[in-house]
Amino acid sequence: MTDHLILHDLVRRAPITVKPGDAIEVALGLMEAHRISAVIVTAGRRPVGIFTERDVLRLCAEGRTDFAKMSIRPCMTCDITTGRPDDKVSEVLAIMTAKRFRHMP
Repeated sequence: MTDHLILHDLVRRAPITVKPGDAIEVALGLMEAHRISAVIVTAGRRPVGIFTERDVLRLCAEGRTDFAKMSIRPCMTCDITTGRPDDKVSEVLAIMTAKRFRHMP
């Protein structure tokens, strides 16, 4: 049914990105402004991590809420797998399921 779909068919806008040294409040502002649940952390043009709402909840549970002073670098998830626009959606979903990923930049 969906074997012919590729990522480009579903995702047509560029991801919202931040740099590893940006403060967490920068990421939160972008997430709110764009109504998204995650931002991609990039070094140059290369994705090096992802920062999600789940990361924010974890920090809050740990009592770490000074987001203006906290860098994203130590709080982001570094174990990421990326997709390309021409990847089949069915293959990407299989990877996400196998790795238990909720996001795949």
